[in-house]
Amino acid sequence: MACRPTAMRIFIGVVLLVFLFTGLLACDKPTTVAVMAEPSSAVVTRYFEALQHNDYAAANACLDGGTQNVFAMTKTTGSPLDTFYAQLLQHLRFELSADPLQNKTASAISTTVKVQNGNTDNVSVTITAMNVPVLFDAAMDTLSKTYAESLVNATPIPEETLEPRLYEMLAESIADANAPSLSGTLIIRVVQTDGAWRIIADSTLYNAVTGNFLQIVNRVPEWEP
Repeated sequence: MACRPTAMRIFIGVVLLVFLFTGLLACDKPTTVAVMAEPSSAVVTRYFEALQHNDYAAANACLDGGTQNVFAMTKTTGSPLDTFYAQLLQHLRFELSADPLQNKTASAISTTVKVQNGNTDNVSVTITAMNVPVLFDAAMDTLSKTYAESLVNATPIPEETLEPRLYEMLAESIADANAPSLSGTLIIRVVQTDGAWRIIADSTLYNAVTGNFLQIVNRVPEWEP
């Protein structure tokens, strides 16, 4: 006697076919690979950490325009100025704002989403650096008195040694635990260039990381006997 399929067997067979068909479709469906988009704050962190380690090449790479940027750090030559500059940046401290609107965390994006060059963002950073103008004034006062005394005693200090000595004194003053510092919060502008975030550097940022170093550049005197 032939066995006729019951309604229940037919129903179970249909359900199994549906599940099988659905599984095959799932296997054929292409998988979308998620890419982690670097937050704008990451380039700011790299920039400050590079400065703290005197890695000027890495710091320059974080800037829009790289080493061509007018406010980029320069290569060292081993001068007393370089020594002072290196110690100055080693004392640099920074803390990114906890404001979620300022510093975004990385998020997964579809591979079909293209990075739009020219997009800008702001990153808030609290910066603490040595107060260079105050250190400069103290060093200049001491050095000027020493130089004046050398003239009175008819044993003038060679002019070519005065500026290097000034920067040596500035480097020594930074090592003082009571050396004055300044602190403030700065909004750093960043822009997407070639698929990555870059910092838009200006004199405000440069002064912030160097403790207003630009303020003393034109105040170094021309020593005259």
